Amino acid sequence: MNAVKNFQIIEFLINENYYGLDIKHVNGIHKADSIRITPIPSFSEAVLGVTNIREQIYPIIDLKRKLGFESTTINEDTKLIIMNLEGKDLGVVVDEVTDIRKPDEEDIKDIQNLTFGRETYFSSIVKGQDHFVIVLDADKLFENDEILSVNVEQVLEQTL
Repeated sequence: MNAVKNFQIIEFLINENYYGLDIKHVNGIHKADSIRITPIPSFSEAVLGVTNIREQIYPIIDLKRKLGFESTTINEDTKLIIMNLEGKDLGVVVDEVTDIRKPDEEDIKDIQNLTFGRETYFSSIVKGQDHFVIVLDADKLFENDEILSVNVEQVLEQTL
């Protein structure tokens, strides 16, 4: 119960649908069109490459591709969300960040009964004013992601 009281989400758009992540994983938000992303070969299509922000190198993942949609077109609304998952830093590109908020407890619904027993990377649905937000479980979403299991700086040294 206490976890719900401290639960905050960063809400964002992907293909005009609302998604969210627990704010506990988020370290910052940047305009994606102002960040230079250097592609690195031999990774999945969802991995856009790496970037350097304040002397820290981050692997960058296109969250739209990760969820099975077409690639993100980076424009002035596109945002880069900097995250930390179990000590690993990464950035995820989303169409637009719309809100950071603490949902009311009664607006948070468990999604497990909607997944028909299938294991998913969705944790809950949050009711908004005029929409629903599908909250992603970042740990499950990225648990098998190859880019998080490699030393990005070593890969860069070998490819540059």
